[in-house]
Amino acid sequence: MIILFLTFMISHSLASEVSLDDFLKTAWASSSWRQAAVHKNEETEQIRQSVEGRLLPHLSLEATDSTGFPASSSDLRIGGIMGSPFRSGGAAGIVVEQRIYDFGRIRSILQEAKAEARLSEAKIDEEKLSFMSRLVRLYLTCAQAYSMKRQNDRMMSWAELNLKETQRLTKTGQRSVIDNSLVQAEINDLKLQQTELEKMQNSFNEQMAFYVPSIECRPLSQTWQMSISDDLKVEPPQVLLAHAQRDLSQARFEQEKAEQRPIIKAVGSAGWMEDERLVSSQQNYSAGIGITFPFWNGGESVHRQHAFKSESDYQTEVLKEAELEINTKLKSSNDEFTRYKESLTQIEKNLEEARRTMGLASARYRRLEGPLVDVREAFKQLKTVETERNNLLLALNRSAFELNVFKPNNVQK
Repeated sequence: MIILFLTFMISHSLASEVSLDDFLKTAWASSSWRQAAVHKNEETEQIRQSVEGRLLPHLSLEATDSTGFPASSSDLRIGGIMGSPFRSGGAAGIVVEQRIYDFGRIRSILQEAKAEARLSEAKIDEEKLSFMSRLVRLYLTCAQAYSMKRQNDRMMSWAELNLKETQRLTKTGQRSVIDNSLVQAEINDLKLQQTELEKMQNSFNEQMAFYVPSIECRPLSQTWQMSISDDLKVEPPQVLLAHAQRDLSQARFEQEKAEQRPIIKAVGSAGWMEDERLVSSQQNYSAGIGITFPFWNGGESVHRQHAFKSESDYQTEVLKEAELEINTKLKSSNDEFTRYKESLTQIEKNLEEARRTMGLASARYRRLEGPLVDVREAFKQLKTVETERNNLLLALNRSAFELNVFKPNNVQK
């Protein structure tokens, strides 16, 4: 137990206060979601390269041997001269196939692969935004507890000063012991609140340590400053997702159209065969070029084209709605942010007035010019304004995060 206590005390003493931005950067850099994004991007790149590989020559080494009735082993799908029905016995060689022109097939498949990549990016951004929003709530709640604890410290200083003066005046008979008891009761309440706030702050710091060890939050900023690094910002996931879904539907529509166009291919082979039959002389190579024109598949392709076109039109409307939703949300956040700033200006004035009133009431009480009730009312008002200010700073920082988390070049302001 002693070792655990010492370990906790040492780690606590080594913990340093960090800004929200530093906390987010460090937490995201070591998060599983970031590693998942790396693997997903690698998967997407490999798929793209795989599709591009269809444009390159395909080379295969093939060998076969057969006996019995000639040309009856075609199910082996051996190509080139090795698969010739004029072969007899064993054969081996090389086969090269080249897609010369496919009238847009590969291009549409590449477009589909790119749309799939954007879809993956949208899902990663969605998880990233959820991850950061969760951490922002944790950090700002911790910061609020820290700020309230500091507020409590200030109120404790006022209360202890009042208690000292009350005790002095009670000894001289100028104030009653009731005054002394009331001030002492306020101090006891503040101590209880301080203990609870310290527990809250420690709990939040411990939760933050799951993401980044040996750190602590800072108190809420006295201004609205909210700095989010560019590498942490995301595109609005709902817009990015709708874009990707629309592009994917369009790519599949184009791919289905391309499947009904001709395809020109060439094939060549060279090799050896044990014997030949029904031909006057044996050749050890072959080459050819051909064109295939899909003619009719029962209307399957036509209906699939209509389906993908309808899906594309549907996703276009979804995209419009997503853009409208994010712009409405940003407008609302911006209006809230403006209101919070204006309210903060007024709160600061109220706080200054509450502090002045508290000082005046305390001075009058010490000079025997005013009752304790004035001091207690001023004390209560000061505490209320301080709490309102902390709540407003919390709301202001949350609003600032919502405004700054998106990449500005991809959002209509």
